[in-house]
Amino acid sequence: MATSNTQTRIAVGVVGLIIVLGAASWIASSKANKPPRERRGVITKVDYATRKGSLKFVHPKTNDSIEVEGEITPDCAIEIDGKPGQITDIRIGDSAIVRVAVRSGKAIVSGLKITRIPGSQPAAAKAASAETPVAKR
Repeated sequence: MATSNTQTRIAVGVVGLIIVLGAASWIASSKANKPPRERRGVITKVDYATRKGSLKFVHPKTNDSIEVEGEITPDCAIEIDGKPGQITDIRIGDSAIVRVAVRSGKAIVSGLKITRIPGSQPAAAKAASAETPVAKR
């Protein structure tokens, strides 16, 4: 009888270990680096100094409107209306296709294809105009 009891304890221990290792693997994979994806949306924020920006898009599976902040890498390929651009050319309200990957839980932007919407303005100009008081006559 002692052998049967020992075998049962070993079997339960092995099953428990498998469950713990499986859970740890699942948690690690959910935070792991994911391959780049493209998202189509509208630029809602851009900070030239910190190289961060936000994109609002509709999630393809849930149809929920989502806003995501990401880091724009120094070597990010930026294209505006088919021409090369730079981070300071990005404007709030621009329609964009963003190539983004998740690295260590952060969104990293490696490519931006922007379609300029007439009347949009650079983020710095929009922020300045919002803060500048209008003179009264």
